[in-house]
Parts: sequence; structure tokens; C-alpha cells
Amino acid sequence: MIEKNVKRNLSTYYSSLSLLEDRTVLLLCVSNVLDRMSESILVPLLPIYAVRLGLNPLLLGVMFALLTATRAVASAPCGYLADRYGKRPFIACGMIIGALSIITLGFVTDPVLILALRALDGVAAGMRNAPTTTYLGDISDDETRPQVLSVYQSTGTLDATIGPAFGGIIAAVGSFSVPFVLLGGCTLLGGSLLAAFLPSIESESENRRLRPKISLGAVRGQSSPLFIALTLSALLSGLGLGATSPIIAPLLQETIGAGSAYMGMFWSLFSISLTVVMPVGGSLVNSFGKRRGVLVGKTIWTAVIVVVGSVHIWFVPPLLYMLGAVGSAFSGPALGTIRYETAPDGNDGTVLGVYSTFSSVGHAIGPLASGAIASAMSYQAAYLSVAVVWGLDVLVLASAFVVGETTTSVKNSPAE
Repeated sequence: MIEKNVKRNLSTYYSSLSLLEDRTVLLLCVSNVLDRMSESILVPLLPIYAVRLGLNPLLLGVMFALLTATRAVASAPCGYLADRYGKRPFIACGMIIGALSIITLGFVTDPVLILALRALDGVAAGMRNAPTTTYLGDISDDETRPQVLSVYQSTGTLDATIGPAFGGIIAAVGSFSVPFVLLGGCTLLGGSLLAAFLPSIESESENRRLRPKISLGAVRGQSSPLFIALTLSALLSGLGLGATSPIIAPLLQETIGAGSAYMGMFWSLFSISLTVVMPVGGSLVNSFGKRRGVLVGKTIWTAVIVVVGSVHIWFVPPLLYMLGAVGSAFSGPALGTIRYETAPDGNDGTVLGVYSTFSSVGHAIGPLASGAIASAMSYQAAYLSVAVVWGLDVLVLASAFVVGETTTSVKNSPAE
């Protein structure tokens, strides 16, 4: 009896994985894994590679900021153009251009060219991010949309487990350029698969006839309280994520003596947790409630930041970040679904592009803000300040949800 109950529960919780039987969803998820693998090697390897080539700390910071800056600039225009000319070309071309920029990184030694390639990679990310989310929303219905988004997001988390380890091993036994070529080739393969096999959506021809226009009047018409709240939330969440990443390692080194082995375990456990729980969150979103899922997930992360920044015991950070993965499983698919369902038909890519732009701006500002606070005060103060950002994010969304905006969707599909 217990065994049957366990199997039944697993079948329910991981029912979202059955959507991989859909060839289009599977194709997008496989391409996402291939793309994110190459992206994930840049965090541990690119700084070492750049220092070997003579980039000073300032240029190293610019190198990472350029990606988010150019992605912020490209996201909204590319979302608009994808609404007008079709999402498939932007998804495939964005991945292929990003792959070529990563492969080329393995062969250039000029700092200016390295920075240019990072900027190009950011443009490529802006080309494909919003159109991909919109495409996934278009091929799913009200019931399956959170599950589709959760499966896609969970396949993307595999990169943090596979990419850095694979790239590090290759770099250790061969040239530093080899990982960029091999894993960039994986992204190129993913982009080629999408270009060859990703089907066009029938509604795209209708969207082209609608010819959405960007104007001040259109922006004012779209500026509902919910749209403003979701835009501000994208900025705040990007700010929080961007601020946390560069200071968590020095914080843990300062407070509990964490070394490279500890941080490797820390990020691996977090990545594995995301991969395991994200499909569960997608399966439970509709029954749990999208608004509730967003608020619960973000509240969990607020608490995680407060405890990790305050309690200095070696086993607390990995355990709390695993709890944070549960929060992401609730908030990620739910928020993605709300953003898609409340965007107007024909302009959904444009609106999602706006959210992506503000998120990228937050990602660019976050490291600068946390670095400034850490320099003026301490890593602990900088890290705890992120909890304030997450708390503001919760308050902004809760205020908009109380107004009841999510109960009326432009696509005639309720957010609950």
C-alpha cells in the first residue's frame, strides 16, 4: 500500500514531465540544456581566461556587465519584432549567434574583441528570451502552461551541474579554448535543431497582419497597475539576483571559512534541488494558485537570505538554498504564467520583452550595488540588504494582486 501511494504521489508531482512527450516541448528543452551548458562555463572559466589574457579588474567587471546591459537593450525590441515577424526565427537565430560568440571567445586574445563578443552574446540572449517564453505560452493551454514553463526551467538548471564540471575537466587536461569550442558547439547544435525542426505557430501569421505598433498611447494603455507591478518586480528580482551572486562566496568564506570545495558543493546541491523540485512546482501551480505561489515562493527567498546572512553555521547555507529552490519552484512557473496570460494578444512578446529588459537592468545594477555596500560596510550588510529588495518585491506584487488585476486576463484565461 505504501509503495502504491508513493508511486501515485510521484506520478502526480512529476506529471509535468509527461509533457516532454510533445516533440516541440522536448525540442525546446533539449536545446535549452545545450544552450545553458555553454553559458554556465563562463562563470568559473572566463574570469581565469580573461586574467591570463591581461584584463584588469575594471575590464573584468565590464565584461560581465556588458552581457546584461546589451540584453536589456535588445529584449524589448526583439520581443516586438518577434510579435510582428514570428518567434521561431528569433529563438533559433539568437541561439546560433550566441553559440558563435562563445566559440570565438576561445580564439581571441584582444580585450576589446572579448568585450565585443560578450556584448554580442547579450544581444543574442535578448533575441531569444522573450520569444521563447511567448512561444511556450502559445503552444500550451491554461491547464498545462505552468507545467510547460516549469519543465523548460528545470531542464535549464541542469547546466549548473553539468557545464562547469565538464568545462573545468576539459580545461584542466587541454587548452583553455577547448571548453568554449565544445560547449559553444553544443549551443550551436541546439540552435540548428530549432532552425530545422521547430514548427511555426499558426497565430504568427495573424500577428504579422495585426502589425503591433509601439507608441506613447499604446504604452499608456498597457500601463495597468498589474503591468507596472510586474515590471517593477522584474527589476527588483533582477537586482536581488544580480546582487547576491558575487558576494555569497566571500560572505561564506568570511563567516564560516568556506573554501572552493564547499562552494562547489553548495552550488551543486542548489542546482540539483532546482532540477528535482521545479517540475513539482509546475504540476501544483494550478491547484495551489498562481498568485499564492508567486508570493509564497518570493517570501521563502526573503527568509532564506535573512537566515543565511545571520546564522553562521556551516550546514545552514546549503540547506536554506535547497529550501529556496522550493520557493523558486512555486514562484517561477506561476509568475511566468501570469506574465504571459496578462499580456495582450499580438503584443505578448513585446510585453515579455519589457519584463526581460527590466530584469536585465536589475542584474546589471545588482553587482555594482552590493559591491559598493560591501566596500562601505561589510559583505554581511550587503547580503542582508538583498532581503530588503526581496521583501519589497513581495509587497509590490501583493499590492497588485489585492487589487484583483490578475483575475481578468487579456487572453481570457484567469490567473487563478
